[in-house]
Amino acid sequence: MYAKRKKPFSTLQFTLTVILVAMLFVLALAAITREAVGEPILPPEIVELFRKSPPQLPQGFTYDFEVLDPISQRPVTMLPPDGPIEIRLAITNASPLPDTLEFPTSLQYEFIVRRVGSFLGGLFVFPLEVWRSSYFHNISHKPSTLLFKPGETKVFTAEWDFHASGDLVAPPGEYRILAKFYGATFPLRIQKPI
Repeated sequence: MYAKRKKPFSTLQFTLTVILVAMLFVLALAAITREAVGEPILPPEIVELFRKSPPQLPQGFTYDFEVLDPISQRPVTMLPPDGPIEIRLAITNASPLPDTLEFPTSLQYEFIVRRVGSFLGGLFVFPLEVWRSSYFHNISHKPSTLLFKPGETKVFTAEWDFHASGDLVAPPGEYRILAKFYGATFPLRIQKPI
């Protein structure tokens, strides 16, 4: 006798499979683009469910991250038409004990500026890296360390120079400025008006 043939997928099964794969692709693409601009991949409510927190500074450390006018040294809430601006990250050892932070390379901190475009009501967020503080810097691949005394604050700064036109253009729109230090990323949203 003949062996029974397996029934091929029905049209309904095939359609549901294609829809499921397409939905997973859209969600994965949205997560990748959100992460690229410093937004959390998962909403904070979902993160709380699993109690997994993003990388943070070591216990006892605090930070202050801001964008300043380099002349007045006052914080800015919107990017000016023409730069420069100063990006500043201050890390403080608030514990009563000294601490040493070890880094895998000589790059101990980094600032990144990304222009943000969104699509479909913010489901897709497309980053365009505009500037990075480590551009054109020689980075040694030897490990490095930073020693913090109790109560000591170390300030890391970089100046981003941009113009309304030309080579250093920064068009109007929404920007994310990221500070990376010791595995932690601190995002800051800022607008550049028209």
